[in-house]
Amino acid sequence: MSSALPATLPLVALGPGTVMTRIHWSGTAEPFFGPQAGTPPTHRFHDPLGEFRVCFLGENDSASFVETFLRDPPVRLITRAGLAQRRLSRFRMIRDLRLVKLHGEGLAQVGCTADLTSSAPPYAAPQALSRELWEHDGHPDGIQYRCRHDNGLLAIALYHRAAGALELLDSEDLLGNRIRLLDWRARYGFEIA
Repeated sequence: MSSALPATLPLVALGPGTVMTRIHWSGTAEPFFGPQAGTPPTHRFHDPLGEFRVCFLGENDSASFVETFLRDPPVRLITRAGLAQRRLSRFRMIRDLRLVKLHGEGLAQVGCTADLTSSAPPYAAPQALSRELWEHDGHPDGIQYRCRHDNGLLAIALYHRAAGALELLDSEDLLGNRIRLLDWRARYGFEIA
């Protein structure tokens, strides 16, 4: 990856009314932008200097599921206890969001490869890029990228400066929708115990 970003970033616009989802710990206030102050960066697009925060969202329920539960493959078993500790929240965008497109042709335009968005930890390179994008004169609201364990789905790393663009619609227990759980089980090949 080159440290010289283009003057004009490849952007994807999400308009008002767009719904995104997030699976999170039951006790967190949503939307949660992390890491918490004083906590080191642990996720792909966290700020390595700890000056800005990031909220991770999915384009739909399945994107949020794979980003949360399928991070350490192979995943063959997910416990009911683990599912019971999480909730699924839906957010509506109340203003336009401008996200850096880190997939498709956007990768070449930014000067990186898909390795940046799909590699295993440590996350030094993606965190450094996130920092560069945060500081860019275009002031993007975040990053759109392909989910690591289902690259047919998209995820969003939303910068804290866009927190006001999210309106919480609803939140539900993951165990409350049996049909959705069975669909995920069939789609991703794991068992629920």
